[in-house]
Parts: sequence; structure tokens; C-alpha cells
Amino acid sequence: MRATAGPHQLSRASLALLVGLSLVWGLNWPVMKTVLIDVPPLTFRALCTIAGGLGLLGLAWAGGFSIRVPRREWRAVALGTLFNIIGWNVAIIYGLSLIDSSRAVIIAYTMPLWGTLFGAIMLGERVTSVRLAGLVAGMAGMAVLLGGDLAAVRAAPWGALLAALAALCWALGTVLIKRARLTTPIVVTTAWQLLVGAVPITVAALALEPNLWRPVGFWPAAGVVYNMALAFTFCYWAWFRLVAVLPVAVVGMSTLAIPVIGVFSSAVLLGEPAGLQEIGALVLVVIALAAVLMPAAPAPGVSRPEVVTRS
Repeated sequence: MRATAGPHQLSRASLALLVGLSLVWGLNWPVMKTVLIDVPPLTFRALCTIAGGLGLLGLAWAGGFSIRVPRREWRAVALGTLFNIIGWNVAIIYGLSLIDSSRAVIIAYTMPLWGTLFGAIMLGERVTSVRLAGLVAGMAGMAVLLGGDLAAVRAAPWGALLAALAALCWALGTVLIKRARLTTPIVVTTAWQLLVGAVPITVAALALEPNLWRPVGFWPAAGVVYNMALAFTFCYWAWFRLVAVLPVAVVGMSTLAIPVIGVFSSAVLLGEPAGLQEIGALVLVVIALAAVLMPAAPAPGVSRPEVVTRS
């Protein structure tokens, strides 16, 4: 597949992936909160990373790809594992256990801010005025959602800090993977990141969560299946597939709909607050999405770069 890196030239396939990614990950925030009622956090993450890794290897096999990763690329895979798998999953699941899912998703999705900064510093990605305006609008939406909940954040500072740490880990890991310019199909490298990351998470679960085998209700069990099949297998593949063909800032800001979906689905499914703050944030996020997807004129005499991917 050949695609340009310009935000205005999203293919239909990329747009469909962005929509699917936003819906599945947005709905997953109240789902994860439900799972944690009966399933210990590390055990939950161990099950998801193992299932996601095996599922992606299955997709690679079905697509006729080799599952071998060249030795020179294992360093990048290891860094991606450290930040995108271990850092993100452990930090966010413990943060989610301490604060409301609607608050956790808002803090976690400051990721586009860090992704834009890391992309500019480490990849030399140009921060255009339109993209900057979209970033400001999106972050303003997050600020609106958090504005009335500073007391709640102060009451559970570790939850907020862990959610912020998760955001930093995800942004940095994403940029590191993109900078590595891997030749291995993205579905294969993502699968190995999940499986390698599953090892320390599983060991920690066995050591720190001795009451692994406990009764699990229907909805928490359904939430685990949802995570294994969709939130991990599909969404991890979709995320890195999009990062391979689009600038990090575009992918990050284009998924700002996720916290809005997370907030409103948490209100419907868990009874968490949703009012004028959420509506105001939704307006700002729509403005941010419009700014990100708006056609931008290339610099005079400069052709748009192309990215060729194998997956």
C-alpha cells in the first residue's frame, strides 16, 4: 500500500481504521472499569497481551508474512515493548483503578500533545499552524473536561499521575517505532511487542496477585473477551498501521474522539457524570478534527513525502 503522509490525503481505508479505532477504544474505558470489578489488573493485562499477540501473529500468518524479525530491528521492538506495552498497560490499568474511567481517558489522551512534541523533536515532523490550532483546540477540550474535577484529581493524585505517565509512554513508544523505519510488517512487530511485554506482566501477576482464580461475573468476563479480540488484536494493529502511513501528530489528534466516546459511554453504562463540560469538550474536539483533516498546501517547490509499507 502506498500512501502520502499529508493529513488531507487520508484514504478511505485509513479513515475507516480511524473510525473503528476510536469507537472500540472509546467504548473500552467503561468496559475496562467493569472488568476490574472481578479481575485483578495485572492478570487482566496479561490475558490481553497474550491473546492480542497471538491474534496478530495469526493475522500475519493468514496474510502470508514471515513472523521473523531481523536481529537489527529487535532493539526498536524492545523499546516499543517497554513503552507501548508495559509502560502504557500497567500505568493506565492502575490509574483506572483509582479514578473514574471518564477522568482517566481524558488524562490519558493528552497523548497527542506529547506525540506532537516528540514527533517534532525526534522525527523532524513539521508543526503547521493548522495542526497547531487543532492541537490547541483538542487540548482545550481536555481542559474543559478536567476543569470541574480538580478536587477529584487532588483526592486521588496517584490515579491522575499514572494516567499521565501512560500517555507519555504511549507517545514516546509510538515515535520510537516510527523513527526506526522497520522493514518487518507492522502486524508482526506489534505481535512480538505484545508477546514479549506479556512475559514480565504475567510474572508480576503470578507474584503479586495470588487470588487469580476467583468467580468472575458475566459482564467482566465479556469485557475481557472484548479486550482480547478488539481492543488489543484489532486496535493495536490499526494504530501502528496508521502510524506507518501518517504523521504521529495526525494519528494522535485524529483519535481525539476516543476520550469523548469514553466519557459519554461511561455516563451511559456506568452512570458517571456527563453534562455541559462534556458537550463543550465535544465541540472543541470536532474543531480539532476538522483542523487536522483540512487540506494543507505543501511548501513551494517541495513535493510531499511518500511512505511505502509492506503490511
